[in-house]
Amino acid sequence: KDERLKELKNEKDERLKEKDERLDELKNEIDERLKDKDDLVNQLKDEVTLMKKRELEYRSSFKAVLGNRAIYEAALRDWEAKDPKLSITGATKRHKAFVSTHILDKNLLRQKHAKVFEDINSYMPVDSKISIGKVVEDLYRRMSEELHFLDFDDDAPSGLYIGRAEPAAQALGIVMAEMQKQGIFTQEVTLVNQFGKAVCKLCEGEVCCSGMEQPGRLDKSALKEEQ
Repeated sequence: KDERLKELKNEKDERLKEKDERLDELKNEIDERLKDKDDLVNQLKDEVTLMKKRELEYRSSFKAVLGNRAIYEAALRDWEAKDPKLSITGATKRHKAFVSTHILDKNLLRQKHAKVFEDINSYMPVDSKISIGKVVEDLYRRMSEELHFLDFDDDAPSGLYIGRAEPAAQALGIVMAEMQKQGIFTQEVTLVNQFGKAVCKLCEGEVCCSGMEQPGRLDKSALKEEQ
């Protein structure tokens, strides 16, 4: 009798073990499928970002285009793709990784970016009470509420423009200058202040004004989202 009870107990334990193993297999299978789904979603997002980058390049060849979010997302994607050691999905995570690696020490601007900030600040002064480092840290959240790109609908020369909302404009200028220095983003961009006035350019990671025509002012009523 005792031997039979022992056999039954062993059989029960074996069945429970098999059940647990099957549950683990199902859990792993579900996790793998969810990962595949997330990977596909991120891949599609990157493809959309690439399409927007190509559209920006095309449109800016014959008109002035203001595109903070689209320009920055494209640059972040190219930065992540350039380094095979990186595997960061999503613009928010890429922004945090980029600024923590290249721009900020904790939430303070690194010394090597002081000159660029000083030059930008001479054209677009930031209130001394504002921590530009904290603005850089929070930059993508601020931009995620914006339209992807807008027509800079006045007499401004064709090209790419960033800015408008201050002090996020100055923070984006610092970040895009670093993108240019690393050769990730090679186009010149023109900075626009909160009044819609083109004030300076970023050229190869430096602030410059060469070749700028008389800056125009943005007619905000003419801003519209491009579909």
